Amino acid sequence: MVLALRKGGSEAVADRALADLCRIYWRPLYFHARRLGNSPEDAEDLTQGFMALALKRNLLTQADQQLGRLRTFLLASFNNHIHNVHRDRQTRQRGGGLAIVSLDELQEAEREFAVPDEHQRTPEQEWEQQCALALVDAAMNALEQEQASAGHQTEFQLLRHEMDPRGAPDERGQAVLAAQLNLSHDQLRQKLTRLRARFRALIRDLVRETLREPTESQVDDELRALREALAGY
Repeated sequence: MVLALRKGGSEAVADRALADLCRIYWRPLYFHARRLGNSPEDAEDLTQGFMALALKRNLLTQADQQLGRLRTFLLASFNNHIHNVHRDRQTRQRGGGLAIVSLDELQEAEREFAVPDEHQRTPEQEWEQQCALALVDAAMNALEQEQASAGHQTEFQLLRHEMDPRGAPDERGQAVLAAQLNLSHDQLRQKLTRLRARFRALIRDLVRETLREPTESQVDDELRALREALAGY
């Protein structure tokens, strides 16, 4: 997406891509601003303001030619944005009229942020984890959309918890799910195996899109980094 913007690609496609990027990464950005000691209100202003700049296409069209990982570029750019805002101390209109993040989503993020961090992560480590969680959620939402299009939305909503790599499968829960779906335990396992394979393919595609001219080896490295970032979540 960054390369397409730099080369002057379709503005409509670029706008949609940037909006999708903001929807995926707003929570890691918000958490990072909070972890740096900003109040919830200031963190919201910083996050929304940064996304407003991105949506104006002033940010990614100037991306470094040596850009490798998207999350690395975003973190450096966001830190620079925070520095500039704090330095200028100018009154900014909250979010520039942006409506990507709802009040409910911000309140949910703040509740999650309030949970004590037992691992005492640095802001950079927290950023890595939140980016990994954002990719997991994006892949899971894409899978849910596919299942809904195939007429299996209600079924997937029942299975989503079992699909989420952040949670441990509950054998007793699977027995209940199998009964709810009128499936044998083996049939349920087979269905979950197929869904997990599709989830892995989706998240691999998402990871590939965050790299500049990626090789499969680089994608594998990023997936390992993603798993490490989620360890202990």
